[in-house]
Amino acid sequence: MGWSGVGAPPRLHAHPASCARELRTWLGCFKPGRVLALPGERPVQTAEGPEAVQEAIQLLEAQHPVPPVLWSGQLSASARELAEHEAGSGTVGHQDAGLDLSARLGRHGGLNAPCGESLAYGLFDGPGGPREALLAMLVSDGARDRRTLRLLFDPGVRVAGAAWDSHPRFGNVVVLDVAGRLRPPSSR
Repeated sequence: MGWSGVGAPPRLHAHPASCARELRTWLGCFKPGRVLALPGERPVQTAEGPEAVQEAIQLLEAQHPVPPVLWSGQLSASARELAEHEAGSGTVGHQDAGLDLSARLGRHGGLNAPCGESLAYGLFDGPGGPREALLAMLVSDGARDRRTLRLLFDPGVRVAGAAWDSHPRFGNVVVLDVAGRLRPPSSR
């Protein structure tokens, strides 16, 4: 069990249309019942189906390049803390004692406005799984406001970090943390 950084989002900011092109390949991978079956991955049941992917593509194609979000070891550590806990305990969500978003971001130097976190479970297991999971998080299936995509293009967001780990109930967990800027982490 372990984690890995899952590919920094700066490419997203400099070339949002390239992410749109990548997502466009997903449109032909939907099966009846809104099931996404990417090559080499196990099928994933979606809430909205290809419509959510199409909407994310449209948002990305309309998005102008913005300054890159910097990849942060501190925020990756915050994400890893939650991913490892959930991998070991089988829990889900942001709210285990001492592991809520504010507490973790405070310990790792990321608690500045704006900040946010996105979690995904049981997405993809193949070699491209972490990247595909982050793309799926951009789609924000089931969140019609496409909140993760909008958050990553918020001009106040400056840093991001992510972690990926096994999960005993869902196969895997992906955690993405973003913040306005870093400050020195508090002492533990």
